[in-house]
Amino acid sequence: MTMKTLFSFLLAVLPTLFFAQRTITIVVSDTIAVPIKSINYQVSVSTEMFESSFYENMEVIDNDQITRQRAMLTKEKTKDLDNLLKSMKLAYMDYRSDSYSTSPSYKDYGVGYMVKLKSKKEFLDFFNKINELNYVTGNLVDVEVDASGDFDTTLTSKLYEKARQQADKLAKLVGGSVGNLISIEDAVSSSVLSNVYATGATATLASDYTNLSAYYSKSIKVTFTLQ
Repeated sequence: MTMKTLFSFLLAVLPTLFFAQRTITIVVSDTIAVPIKSINYQVSVSTEMFESSFYENMEVIDNDQITRQRAMLTKEKTKDLDNLLKSMKLAYMDYRSDSYSTSPSYKDYGVGYMVKLKSKKEFLDFFNKINELNYVTGNLVDVEVDASGDFDTTLTSKLYEKARQQADKLAKLVGGSVGNLISIEDAVSSSVLSNVYATGATATLASDYTNLSAYYSKSIKVTFTLQ
């Protein structure tokens, strides 16, 4: 290495060694409520409440007869459920189908339905109605949110202010102050919709969904210069 090359190397490296930029990095997380667009709820007929009646006046258990009774009752109750959903004018489908229908067919042994509720209010009205029936079981499948609003930008702005406040506090502890913004990065890389979750969404028919809400969560990493 020639003297000229060595001099150029030291000229480039020494300022970095003695005057390295100090930074402060903050990671923050938060959530924001998002509007519910629709709710998919699965319902089906259960004959469990009537099982004991199948064995009445039966001296010897006839499994074939019980199977026939169960099939007949299931078909009858499935038709009742079908009529109820029609009367409520809800969009629903046989959950083994691939498209929504306002008038699905029922099978000989009954079938479950996937019901699409267009709002939280419609869902609660529907849920309270079927919760009165002793032959229906069901579970909440998923909650769709209105993605038309830019809640990602809204939450990012909120998180930045939160990060700035935390950075100011930490900087003061070391006798410094927060300088310029260097970068803002997602702390966890994921799509917008994958960060949406619902609270109060359990998988039992007897649950109280009054407080069912959807939220968008996000974490960001913010780096500032430390002066």
